Amino acid sequence: MKILITENQYNRLNKSSQRITNAIIKYMNEYIDKGERKIAKKSRNYGNLREDWCINGKETIVAIYYFDKDKFENGHLIVSGNIVENFSKLLSIRRSYVLHVIEEWYDDTMVPKFEEITGESGLSIDEIDASDDEHNCIPEPVKPEGITDEEMIDFIYNNTAYRKEEIIDKIKSGERDLEDFYLDIMGIVKRKEIIDFNMKIIITEQQSNELLSSMLEDMFNDYEIKFEGDLRNIYVNGKLMAQLGPSSGVVSLDAFNELKDNLFFNSDKDLREEVANWIRNKFKSKNNIGKYGVSFKKLHGQERDLPKKERKPHHATRQDKLEPGFNLDAFKERTSNIETKLKNKEDLIRAAREKMNPDSFANWWKKETKLHNEREKRKQEKNKQDIENAVQLLKKL
Repeated sequence: MKILITENQYNRLNKSSQRITNAIIKYMNEYIDKGERKIAKKSRNYGNLREDWCINGKETIVAIYYFDKDKFENGHLIVSGNIVENFSKLLSIRRSYVLHVIEEWYDDTMVPKFEEITGESGLSIDEIDASDDEHNCIPEPVKPEGITDEEMIDFIYNNTAYRKEEIIDKIKSGERDLEDFYLDIMGIVKRKEIIDFNMKIIITEQQSNELLSSMLEDMFNDYEIKFEGDLRNIYVNGKLMAQLGPSSGVVSLDAFNELKDNLFFNSDKDLREEVANWIRNKFKSKNNIGKYGVSFKKLHGQERDLPKKERKPHHATRQDKLEPGFNLDAFKERTSNIETKLKNKEDLIRAAREKMNPDSFANWWKKETKLHNEREKRKQEKNKQDIENAVQLLKKL
């Protein structure tokens, strides 16, 4: 029976389990010594600091240090689920115990080194999670030799929802350095290519609200209102960006695409609600309604289309409906067996790779146990020899 323990219980248990704790810490020290530490600048991480550890070709440890107005808020450590699972299975301990030891180890050992590198102080790890999304390391973006400013601006434009005018304004105002901006977007593109999903930056709820407002303010900068029929039409640089009615409105897909590309929302409904709140506060109507509905559509014609959702097949197209006598239950059983076999095969391959990997915790533990046993054997042999020598001396007396 395994029991989830409190921190106080952990501290008491830790005294009797010091060998396990020391083994985890010793392995993590040796494991991370083989890695390469990559540090992301604040300018490329919405004012936060981040360090990624590339070990044996995989990105297995990530630490993010959140800041609010240049003041440190908290630190979040993400560790490969494979590391935690190996410790848990081999040592027969809970994942929570492993995570606690790794969190304390990183906070005591790695954070001070990170502070020395970055010149920061007062950093700490306050949360830890295990992630199953282990992927290949992301190469550091490098500026191609001979690339022009115009080519860098075009690259940013082609891979973001920013308009060219917005990119140029950010550079001219000093908000972004062109080369840093270019390398930032190049890194995001590379990450998308390797891990095959749209990268979302994890930020606090307050930072998310501030960022959303800032992005919408940029999009609607120097807006112009024209009353056309029953609608208040909002134009920016001659482009129709919103059509606002008394109780609901339509916003250009430009806003949806940019926010969706750069921020994380649990659902499109959450995104609409956030934009609706901003629209309501920005363009308050006289009746000041409590709730304002917003939808996203093409308004000026140059917006990017929304990705189409895959439609589930209609029940009438099921195979058992199309082919009389088709045994649906038997088909489900056959496919289930195939999936089980494939999963078992994948597990066997994974176990074989783990067995062959000299850096795995299981192999490291075997090596350490063997060395410990050899040391104990030599110690016992020495004690035995000392006793025999003492006996011989006594006989001579």
